Amino acid sequence: MRLLVALSLVLALALPACGSSQGVILVSAASSLTDVMQEMGRRFKETEGVEVRFNFGGSTSLAQQIVKGAPVDVFVSAGPPPMDRLETLGLLAEGSRFDLLTNRLVLAARPTGLVADDDPNTLDRLLGTDADHRIAIADPNLAPAGAYAVEALKDLGYWNGLEGRLIYAPDVRAALAYVQTGNLDFGIVYATDAASAGLVNVSDIPSDSHLPIVYPAALMENSERREPAKKFLEFLQSAEGASLFEGRGFTPVE
Repeated sequence: MRLLVALSLVLALALPACGSSQGVILVSAASSLTDVMQEMGRRFKETEGVEVRFNFGGSTSLAQQIVKGAPVDVFVSAGPPPMDRLETLGLLAEGSRFDLLTNRLVLAARPTGLVADDDPNTLDRLLGTDADHRIAIADPNLAPAGAYAVEALKDLGYWNGLEGRLIYAPDVRAALAYVQTGNLDFGIVYATDAASAGLVNVSDIPSDSHLPIVYPAALMENSERREPAKKFLEFLQSAEGASLFEGRGFTPVE
């Protein structure tokens, strides 16, 4: 059974790359882009007649798939390091990389009793050594969201007091799920994900406590559908694309 599932996955990924069909492109994108990218794909198909198939996950994991030969046309990462690795290996089409979006990091919770207030010491109260709340973050080895969170926790002085209370998830969407189900009290996630999941922004994570959150995008060097893939990248940067991103809480890079 496992062999059949594995073969099915390989075929599903390889299908768009077979032949010379220009009617399908494959886009690997950070899990935090799931909702807005699916909407982008629908709009793009309506206007260009090209189907967009998505592979969502932690950006570091997606980059590793590309390194191993996954047939990807476009990659949109939630942080520069995964894209930097692909660029170093010569896997990006020359001159195609650009910064697409920015985002914010927040401490999020279910809308129960632990909600936002005007207390300037909210982070100290909830993340400090006297607190016992459990916090979800994306695994920093798999997703930039986790790397940003770890960097912020260290910079803000909370890291050493979180031993045993910090739970790693495969990606930022999984971290959200831990909080949504009530298994964990809080999650350090992107503001856009917290809003789409119906979570409450308990407190912003200071932006100067971590590297800027930037989403780079690029065409892959081995893409066999370059023209429609380029058009999709152009659509992401268009006025309509910017409007869709802004509607989901992202800030397009001008």
